[in-house]
Amino acid sequence: MPKTTPAIAAMQVAGQDSARVYDDLVVTDEVGGCLGVVRVSDLMRAATGPYR
Repeated sequence: MPKTTPAIAAMQVAGQDSARVYDDLVVTDEVGGCLGVVRVSDLMRAATGPYR
């Protein structure tokens, strides 16, 4: 996933299957270099805000 991809779009790429929340997405820069890896469940947690 390019680093400019919104979190919602990245989660949609992972699909609607709940088993895929443990998949990893590779984050890339503009020329395709790897910037890191993020777990779909971490994106979901960040998108929904802090737990109360």
